[in-house]
Amino acid sequence: MSALRWLLRLSLQSIYGQPSGMFVATRQLGWWPCGNAADFRGRMGVQILRVFQQVGYCGDVEDLTARRKGKAVKTVNALLNAPRQEQSAWIREKFPDFGEMAHEPSTCLGIFYPEDRIDLSEYESYPEDYDTIGILRQSLREFTDERETQILNGSPLTNAEALALKHHVADADSDGWVGVHSWEAQAIDGAVFVVALGYSEGQGGIRLDDPWLVESRDEARAWLKKHKIWSRL
Repeated sequence: MSALRWLLRLSLQSIYGQPSGMFVATRQLGWWPCGNAADFRGRMGVQILRVFQQVGYCGDVEDLTARRKGKAVKTVNALLNAPRQEQSAWIREKFPDFGEMAHEPSTCLGIFYPEDRIDLSEYESYPEDYDTIGILRQSLREFTDERETQILNGSPLTNAEALALKHHVADADSDGWVGVHSWEAQAIDGAVFVVALGYSEGQGGIRLDDPWLVESRDEARAWLKKHKIWSRL
């Protein structure tokens, strides 16, 4: 039996089953400071798992389980270059309680408001009815009486004015904001980071969906900041 096969067999016994006579021998000889068989399984499983991680055999216990069941185990490069649908399937298999990650405070990087939900046409067409001038005066220091007259006479909004109105619409729609969540996941040869979007369902809580993978949390933060309307929590 090869050394790798012997280590695999031993690790599976340590993590999933009985450690046979090794626990008794190591305890009697004082080679391992464990008090009972359960303690032995935990300590031995961790040490052997580290060996497998170092030689690139698996990323974590889930990968070792996949190996044991004859399933393919993905590398970092393969995962990052996989289609979004494959990434999503891998994430959901890796994290059976995927939806619950939305309730882990450490996973949320921030929130953004989708600009495609915002229609400013009525703010432009009916500025008096929609208090367009009042909103812009509160939002923009440089807003002048001359500019008020121009807007009331049908002048198109500037980019800065449009963005100020978008922020106003977004601030009034608390359930429309989307959370950006990210956490680490172990591949066979290193770590990748899950990114998933959290959609408010009112009293129903947050629905986590649309997951994909990136190389780092910084990359996930950069994706969040691409949106014009965003905020850290």
